[in-house]
Amino acid sequence: MIADAIQHRLYGSANRIAWRSEDVSAVTARLGSAPRSVAAVSRDYVPALLPTAAKAQSDGGRIFTFTISTATVDRMGDTIAVQGWKLDAFRKNPVVLWGHDGSLLPVGRATEVWIQGGRLKATAELAPPDVSQYAERVRKMILGGFLTATSVGFAPLKYVFSEDKRRPYGIDFLEQELLEFSIVTVPANPDALLDPGQTAKALTGAAAKRARDLDLIRIRAGL
Repeated sequence: MIADAIQHRLYGSANRIAWRSEDVSAVTARLGSAPRSVAAVSRDYVPALLPTAAKAQSDGGRIFTFTISTATVDRMGDTIAVQGWKLDAFRKNPVVLWGHDGSLLPVGRATEVWIQGGRLKATAELAPPDVSQYAERVRKMILGGFLTATSVGFAPLKYVFSEDKRRPYGIDFLEQELLEFSIVTVPANPDALLDPGQTAKALTGAAAKRARDLDLIRIRAGL
């Protein structure tokens, strides 16, 4: 039973958490025989140099804005402090994955990531079909309303174990480094969703781009 709880706590999260070996030891001790009062576990954070911001292109229905994290208690019983996010390294390599699968090519890139109104927000540009047919499938699923959720992949920097009896295996992450975020079917955080109205906006943009392309074809054909 304890072994199953430890396995689920470390590797069963819909968030992809990059645990260190000392984190694994701390979690194992906590769920095994550690006392209720456990000090915060932390490691040094070395900020990366900020890159030049990526420039968004005409999207043609390829750019979407999401909430990717909030301080809401998630389905693992965890909380992630919004003001604790370290974003510099992610801005240097702003990959958007499918389902936290780093063995696959990314489906897009984040053109912006920021904190606003108690939420970690991001704008994602999905790869065009001549670059990734898989990303095109994901895009169509978003436009069709079949995919609306995201999930963060991160490295814990500082955290405490929850003292809330309603979430005995929960962890309160105080500082964490964003590694990636993913488009997913079911998010750990129920608030990590596509912004309202995004699909309608994207569809309008895509239709306008198609109309411009058709006009260009007609002009070239002398019609």
